[in-house]
Amino acid sequence: MRILHIIDLTTPEDVLPTVALITRQVDAQHQVLALGHQSVMQAARAAGVDAKVLSLARSAGWWDPSGWHGVHRAYHLHQPDHLHCWGYWAMAAAAIPKQLPAVRLMSLHRPPTPNELWLLRMVNRRGRWLGLCGSQNLFDQMRRAGWPRDQLVCISPGLPQMAAPDLTAAELRQSLELRDDDHPVIFLGGTPHLHNRQDLGLWAAAILQQLYPQAQALIRLGSLHYAPLQDQQRRLLAFAQDLPHPAMIQFVEPEIPVATVLAIADIMLFTPDQDIDFAVMLQAMATGVPVVATSVPGIVDLVGESRSASLVPVQEPWPLAAAAHHLLSNPQQSREQLRAAGGRVESTFSSAQLAERFASIYRQLRVAPLQPLAMPA
Repeated sequence: MRILHIIDLTTPEDVLPTVALITRQVDAQHQVLALGHQSVMQAARAAGVDAKVLSLARSAGWWDPSGWHGVHRAYHLHQPDHLHCWGYWAMAAAAIPKQLPAVRLMSLHRPPTPNELWLLRMVNRRGRWLGLCGSQNLFDQMRRAGWPRDQLVCISPGLPQMAAPDLTAAELRQSLELRDDDHPVIFLGGTPHLHNRQDLGLWAAAILQQLYPQAQALIRLGSLHYAPLQDQQRRLLAFAQDLPHPAMIQFVEPEIPVATVLAIADIMLFTPDQDIDFAVMLQAMATGVPVVATSVPGIVDLVGESRSASLVPVQEPWPLAAAAHHLLSNPQQSREQLRAAGGRVESTFSSAQLAERFASIYRQLRVAPLQPLAMPA
């Protein structure tokens, strides 16, 4: 079985560790084509994708003929059984050639914009696409938008492969000049993203600073040179400087793996305002970092009936700060949450389960490419 994965500037960075997991644990011959900019390849390498399966095509989407040529070349060199796109530009570039696999896969991690939905419908007319939805809420939204039921499947999130850190926690603490004492380190999870409201996390951190004067807040920057993400990052930097105590906020370079940042964090605030990829939340739950998150539908489903994270309303910094203070000031409550989080990840969202979900999809499509998928429990 041969699988060609295509990533691009619109592929969320938090998704790339999942690509790395699949290319290492799903039994197949994999090739990963990075479209658009050298930063896509660099981000994939940083996420753990093996450089041996990576190639680069400097292209964009359907408006850029070099994108079509890049996909054509990768297809003819690799002769894949499956074509799996992880970003909208990749899907657009892959939709142009006609002699590609009968079923093409598109991983969906957030609701498409009206333009992206139009693009999805357009490319589906050229060839049958299967949409892999990262949450039940996204699955329901795609159904309401009119996407065919037999071309959708909800694939539960899972713990991605975490890149081995080159920098130890102690070295990161030293480089950031963090005091090794009881003052909390607050990690604002994920990277700057249009729907990752890290400004709310900054407000909450500023509130907590009144209770913990030496607290530090960390934001891990993104590395993709995609204009909307770069603009979001600049706005976040400007917002941080306008807070009462900007010195408490430190920005971590994207070369620092998230695993190293989590190793020095006392708590993580994860604040999306809609469903996005939840990899960083699962990483925190698995590594023993308490989580306070906004109650978007995908996170509510991820937590379920367990008490593996504290959930607060979207767009409200005060409840976010209050929930974080409750965990920081109540070690017993924090330990109970961590026990629930570890059990939840192990029972439902382990990396082995995630790899098996994708392996099941690939196997079924190879045997019956036009049949609805049956997902493993």
